[in-house]
Amino acid sequence: MMNVSKNMIFRISLLILWAPGFFGCSLRNVALDYHEFVASRMAASYLDLDGEQIDHFKKRWKVFAGRLATDRIETLAQNIELLGETSSPQEQIYRLQKIAGEVMSDACVDFSPVMADLSVKQVEHLKKKIEERNEKNDPDKNGGLADFRKLKREEFGDLIERWLGRISQVQKQMLINFDNEKDNKGDWERDYLAYSRQAQGVFLSFLTGGMGNPDMIRVKCSEFLLSPESYLSETSRRTKASLATSRKKNLESLFVTLDLQQKKHLIDQTRSLAQDLRKWAGSVRANKS
Repeated sequence: MMNVSKNMIFRISLLILWAPGFFGCSLRNVALDYHEFVASRMAASYLDLDGEQIDHFKKRWKVFAGRLATDRIETLAQNIELLGETSSPQEQIYRLQKIAGEVMSDACVDFSPVMADLSVKQVEHLKKKIEERNEKNDPDKNGGLADFRKLKREEFGDLIERWLGRISQVQKQMLINFDNEKDNKGDWERDYLAYSRQAQGVFLSFLTGGMGNPDMIRVKCSEFLLSPESYLSETSRRTKASLATSRKKNLESLFVTLDLQQKKHLIDQTRSLAQDLRKWAGSVRANKS
């Protein structure tokens, strides 16, 4: 649902907001109930933090979670609910992306002391972890283009079914048609991967250039998340725009085909997620007082 940079520090900052939306209720509740533990384990794995740094991360996570619970969750929950009721999904997703950018900018503020404390070795460890994830989006390393696209189509179909319920054969064919609109050489995937890597490289440059300087990381990171175009090449900007256009077309085409049962399923799912986020925020606020 979002087109964001795939480096792990962003994923950590979005754990509460977006990971629950991709899981069933039981896993969602685990992510919400044990948010501090899950986030700290992710950080320890992807940033190779030592014990003192993990303690520091946990303290900053409490600050970040408190900010989310107080300032962001209600707006987010309302917009998630509207996603289930809208006839124009791309406009609502755009609003959710805007909120996501604001949340990640908050994360830059709250986690900049942790990021500034990373060593060269830890940044290299993060680079390696990021590249391992990138390889999963590389059609040249996943059994060839046809197998790669089939796998990604199946993953996307599974994600859609979590939000809409069972999809029809017509809708499954639409997913195939979306792939058929891409070039037959894999340039679409390679352009996307190059765009992702450049965005990740920008972020990593903040870490290497801001060691011991949390103010520099906070400012640069926030600027990049709120206005990434100024940091990206012309090629990456075109790729980003092309992805947005393609996503808008595909989502609107899919939404036109929804039957009453699928619409109800989507409404139920978005309301359930919004309710769980509100419950989580209430718990965080209660623990602060």
